[in-house]
Amino acid sequence: MKRLALIIFCLITIFTVVLVTYFISMNQQINTAWHNSKIQLETSQSLFLDKINKYKHLPFTVSKNRTILRLFENRADYIKTGILIKAIQVRSGAAVVYIMDKQGNTIASSNYDEPDSFVGKNYEFRPYFQRAMDGREGSMYAIGATSGIPGYYLSHPIMLNSEIVGVAVVKFELSELQNTWKATNNIVMAKDPNGVIVLSSREDWINKTLAPLPKRLLKAARKGRLYKGAPLAPLAVSTGKSLGTQWIEIDQTRYLLNEQRVLGKQWELLVLVPWSDMVDNSMRKSLIAFLASLAAAAGILLIQAHFLKKRMERRIERARRTRRIDSEREESLRQLADSIAHQIRNPLIGIGGNANLLKRKIPEDENMIEHLGTIMNCCHDLEQLVVSVRDYIDIMPTEAIPFDLETLVEKAHFKVMADVNPPLEAVHWRISIAPVSLPMDEILIGKALHEILTNALEARNSDTISIEIIGEWKTTKECASKFDLPSEKCYVLTIYDSGSGIDADIFNHVMEPFFSTKPHGSGLGLAKAKRVVQLFNGEFAIASPVPGHTEWSTMVQLTMPFLVDLKIEQ
Repeated sequence: MKRLALIIFCLITIFTVVLVTYFISMNQQINTAWHNSKIQLETSQSLFLDKINKYKHLPFTVSKNRTILRLFENRADYIKTGILIKAIQVRSGAAVVYIMDKQGNTIASSNYDEPDSFVGKNYEFRPYFQRAMDGREGSMYAIGATSGIPGYYLSHPIMLNSEIVGVAVVKFELSELQNTWKATNNIVMAKDPNGVIVLSSREDWINKTLAPLPKRLLKAARKGRLYKGAPLAPLAVSTGKSLGTQWIEIDQTRYLLNEQRVLGKQWELLVLVPWSDMVDNSMRKSLIAFLASLAAAAGILLIQAHFLKKRMERRIERARRTRRIDSEREESLRQLADSIAHQIRNPLIGIGGNANLLKRKIPEDENMIEHLGTIMNCCHDLEQLVVSVRDYIDIMPTEAIPFDLETLVEKAHFKVMADVNPPLEAVHWRISIAPVSLPMDEILIGKALHEILTNALEARNSDTISIEIIGEWKTTKECASKFDLPSEKCYVLTIYDSGSGIDADIFNHVMEPFFSTKPHGSGLGLAKAKRVVQLFNGEFAIASPVPGHTEWSTMVQLTMPFLVDLKIEQ
């Protein structure tokens, strides 16, 4: 059970370590991703603004050019003006530079000599033209109405004699910025003032929205032909917060969201970090933590197994040493018994026989008869001692045939009541035996019970005594602490009595052979019972007083391992 508890503890610890590692790693991944995306946002914003600032003043410069102003005074040649504008376009790096009159007609353009020349095209519908005609600078991002190429448009009114006579327009492309975004794992995109995605590292998201556009914006966009007929369909979007960070889910894929507004908060730049990348990194770290924890747990279990093995080996060695000592003691007793039988028994028979003969032959003399009776009794006691020693040595099990313990206890109960001298009437018995069929020697177990019960009855304080016998199964944990052999389960037979108990000064000697406080005892009763139990690899224990049971003075407990292949100790 301790090993199972340790395994459960290790599993809980591993689960906790993996979980904590995942959340700590996820937190770190989110913080790192947010920080890196913030840097990417600032970099993108800087590139975006640098590009716009580069061309911001070019429409104004073009509008003040003397050659262009003379064009509106009908004093300049259109071809020469086109060449001039083309030179300005080449030097600046803009995509197109062109001039429109008050009606929105393009009268000069840097691409005048190209197939898709703007010259002669009318762009009155463009918002940047309308804004310039109102006397303000205009700007917008749109798909070219003629070229079909998206770009950023800047416009400025052309003034002549304090009157707006035309509009100067510069168009430049942001494709380089968009290409730099594609080099990262993150998704970067820009939304124009209408909320339409016009730049994105995901090209399939261009000209789509993150939310449905209001009707007025849709109407204005179509009127200005900003997106060249694109449906401006909204993506499937949901948003929320997790671990203190905002996320956005687009088309069932989750991203960490970092956003920033630019150009007076009209435009919005967004960086989307794939959530799955952070989860994968955290899972990898959790897997490493799992493997490390598993290795540590395996190491702990191996160390525990090693210590358990060593402890078991020490216990087995102690048991072997104890059995060796017991064996040596028994061999000494056997030799002593043989010596007594050979050297003492025959003289005892002679002494006893002659004393008995003298008792019958001598004249009536009470003092002499009493002395002879004493001699005969002493010879009898010595003879019984020799028999007891021989019985102790000769305890050997026969074939182990399973028997019903409850029946055996009943037999022992009635036999001890019949053998006790003087007879007792006031004995209160309580017997509770859980069903069991023990694969042992029924005769030897019966003798052990007889010795224990006889000892209890002879140790009574008065003519009244209570005895309780309980037989019960014990769990593997309770059994494992008692045996050197691995036991799946064990059966415990406990005998309680309310007799005089055992004095503390003699308690450690009560199971030693030949130790007895009775005037005519051999001191081998409990020793025999212990010997029988140990023959079957069991444990014999005695306690006086009984812990937790004030009504009883003495407890004798027989604990037997219940194994499939029970090997009897010979």
